[in-house]
Amino acid sequence: MSPTGRLVRLCRLAFIFVTAGLLSGCGGGGGGGEGGSVPLGITAANLDNSNVGTFATYAALATRLGAATRFGPFLNIPASPPGALQYTGCLGGLGNTVTFILTPSTGTVSGNATYSNFDNCYFLPLNGTASVTGTLIGTNQVDSFTLTFANFAYSSFLASGTIMLTWKPSFQGSAGYIMAINATVSDASHNPLFRLDNFQIDSDLSAGLESVLVSGRLTAVPGFVDLSSGTNRLDLPAPSTGFQSGALAMTGLSQIATVTYTGGMGAFTAVIAPKP
Repeated sequence: MSPTGRLVRLCRLAFIFVTAGLLSGCGGGGGGGEGGSVPLGITAANLDNSNVGTFATYAALATRLGAATRFGPFLNIPASPPGALQYTGCLGGLGNTVTFILTPSTGTVSGNATYSNFDNCYFLPLNGTASVTGTLIGTNQVDSFTLTFANFAYSSFLASGTIMLTWKPSFQGSAGYIMAINATVSDASHNPLFRLDNFQIDSDLSAGLESVLVSGRLTAVPGFVDLSSGTNRLDLPAPSTGFQSGALAMTGLSQIATVTYTGGMGAFTAVIAPKP
């Protein structure tokens, strides 16, 4: 380890206790309770061992929230209601769907989406409604949809904002999507935990795995950090509660934390060093 950096001990900070709505923490990292009624920061965070765990946890959770919302690229045409399109989460079953009511039936469309216990195997079942604008190719292929929502409920987390999901063209050689999130995530009592500004997920999909590039700004109580995984993808298995592998750089006021995730349960190590 570089003498200019500090190694933050191994944590399992991002494991989500869905039934209790809790985040476990270490090193004073600050779990879900840190949000409380305290407002989110407005300046760059001074990264240290007391808060790097918070940002590492929330960055992984934000990626899981995005993956938990993802649908398509091809939607199903159900028998009812008339004119609807649907997508079923990875766990299957009639109670695990997102239903779209859109007009017109192709091209530039608008309407609404209703999530009903929608579970994409990230243990964040989603319920809520959103307005939708975007483009359909033919009658059921998603090109790009933007969701605007105020009441998304992911288990014990609430979210309001926008998500834009664009499917990559097939000539790129792999199934995948690009997602941009601008949203605030709160706890079950509506206390803000963190905000995402232009949080981007670039995902390549294969069976049971999303390989993602992550970038954007994440703001929590200690302030904001700018995130970047560079050109090296993080692996997010399905099912899982966190990254299996990969690293993410978090730039704060005068420090850069390099967080390396392991194990698929939110475990990580972090090295904090001064900005060059």
